[in-house]
Amino acid sequence: SNPPGYRKHGDEHPRSTVTFKAAGFQLDTESQRVRLSQGDNTKDYWSDFIPCKYKTRPDVDLSTVESVQQLRAVWTGDEWELHIVCKVEIGVAEAPSEKTVGVDLGINNFAALAYENGHSELYPLNCLKQDDYDYESASASPSATTQTPSKPIG
Repeated sequence: SNPPGYRKHGDEHPRSTVTFKAAGFQLDTESQRVRLSQGDNTKDYWSDFIPCKYKTRPDVDLSTVESVQQLRAVWTGDEWELHIVCKVEIGVAEAPSEKTVGVDLGINNFAALAYENGHSELYPLNCLKQDDYDYESASASPSATTQTPSKPIG
């Protein structure tokens, strides 16, 4: 295929991306083919679609994908690439410990931490700047000590 004829910056830089929403393509994961719509609302015939064959990385299996949301055809200068945007469920690893902490990011304070044992800490907005300043001071002179920016609540 040739790149699209529409130009962004003069005659040398072609448009490089064509985006298809979910209704604008059909994905066949068994034969690794995708049919792209030519823009008609009624797609009764094979000629209403542009057939494409795709290859994925070895670690990608599109047959397990539940919902393909979007497809982008991207011209790289040498060939077309298909970028498939989809929802994939990611497994959550087990926590290495039984202990938990709740983190609340705030507006007036950077964060509030609440531990399961009832202890809590409040980090004010300037605590990161203070930590950075203390770290630079400590690395400049070995005798400097850092202070903890947290303040216990209650």
